[in-house]
Parts: sequence; structure tokens; C-alpha cells
Amino acid sequence: MAMTAKSAERDVAISELANHLERDLMPCPAGRTALLTWIEKKLANIALNPVPTAADATWLIESAYIQWAAAQPKG
Repeated sequence: MAMTAKSAERDVAISELANHLERDLMPCPAGRTALLTWIEKKLANIALNPVPTAADATWLIESAYIQWAAAQPKG
């Protein structure tokens, strides 16, 4: 299945967000695949319930990530 430019851009953005979360907040104990899946779900939720600014969205994701990552079993 061919990737569209838009889906490729989205994948890069998700990967960059994952890099930021792991580098600047804490490594994901559940592994990269789990983190990417979690980010996809979080972004879908924000799309359904928009926030006023990108900064608000970033804060929501960072806050939720810290809680989610802390609850993950080390693996």
C-alpha cells in the first residue's frame, strides 16, 4: 500500500513527538511501538475534542504521557 505524502508527514510528526517525549520527559518503559500507538490514540482524541492552541495540545499530551508511562510495566 503506497503512503500518501500526508500520511508520511503525519508519521514523521508522530515519530518526532515520540522522540520529544522520550528525550525531554522520560523514556517509555512499554517500548516504541506502544508509545506510537498511544500517541495516535491521543491525537485522535484531541481531534475529536479540540483545544484552543497547539501549546494546550502539547501540554495535554505531555501531562498524559507522564501518567501513562509511569503506569506501564517495564518491558
